[in-house]
Amino acid sequence: MTVHDTTGEALLARIRTLPADRRRILFTGATIVTMDPDLGVIDDGDLLVEGDTITAVGHRLHADDAVVVDAAGTILTPGFVDTHR
Repeated sequence: MTVHDTTGEALLARIRTLPADRRRILFTGATIVTMDPDLGVIDDGDLLVEGDTITAVGHRLHADDAVVVDAAGTILTPGFVDTHR
């Protein structure tokens, strides 16, 4: 299933039906700010999330049974945690 509306209820509804440990989401076509000096910024890249972990970053990734989100025109960054509080 490819979802083009990244803000819509259809995407959220589809993701919510999946058990958290089996949830696979593939974001495609995004600008990915990896925060990794070796990888840098990946233009028109793909990012795979399995459960709550980023498992792959690159170009033209494929993941069977993943919810595919067309993320063209968006910027993806890893989540940030403020541990100073």
